[in-house]
Amino acid sequence: MTSGVAVQVHASLMTQDAVGVGSSGTVKKCVFPWRLQRIREHKKPKPHPWQEKKMTLEVPPPVPPVWARRLGYAGLLPFLGLALSVGFFQDGLRLPLAHALLAYGATIASFLGAIHWGLAMRGTQEADPSLPLFLWGVTPCLCAWAALLAPIGMGLWGMAVLLWACYGVDMRVYPRHGVQAWLPMRAVLTQVASACCVIGALAL
Repeated sequence: MTSGVAVQVHASLMTQDAVGVGSSGTVKKCVFPWRLQRIREHKKPKPHPWQEKKMTLEVPPPVPPVWARRLGYAGLLPFLGLALSVGFFQDGLRLPLAHALLAYGATIASFLGAIHWGLAMRGTQEADPSLPLFLWGVTPCLCAWAALLAPIGMGLWGMAVLLWACYGVDMRVYPRHGVQAWLPMRAVLTQVASACCVIGALAL
C-alpha cells in the first residue's frame, strides 16, 4: 500500500510542480528543472515569416557562367548571318536561306523548351508541380514543327512569336527555381533572334 502511494506521488511530481508552505506561512511553489526547460521552450520567440524570407534571400541566385554567356551570344551568329543573307542574295538562294533561318529558329525553340524538362527533373521546387513543366517543355518543339510545315514567310513570323512566348514563360518559371539571373541574357537573345526572323520574313 505504501509503495503504491509512493508511485502516485512520484508520478504527480513528474507532471506537476511541488507546492509547500514556508516558515512564514506563505505558500511557495517549486518549479522542477524539466518544467523550467519546457517553459523556456514555450516562451522562446519564433521567427516571423518575413525574417525567414529574408534569410532565404541572402543567398544570391546563380549567375550564368562565362562560357554559357559566350555560347549563348555566339548562338546569335546564325540568326544574324542568315537574316542578312536572305535580304542580300537573289531569289535563287533566298528561299533556301530563309528556310535555314526558320529551321535554326525551330532548333533554338526546342532547346528552350527542353530547359523546362531539366528544371522539372531536378525536383527541388515542391510548390511548383512538375507536370506543367513537362507539358510546356514539349510545346515549343511542337509549335516549331508546325512552323516548319507552314509557308516560309508565315513560319518566320510564327517563330518570332514563339520565341517571345518562350521568354514570357521563362520570366515566370525561372524565379521559382532560383535561376532568374539568366533572364537578362535571355531577353537580349530573344530580342535579336526574333528580330532576325522578322527581317527574314520581310525580305521574302
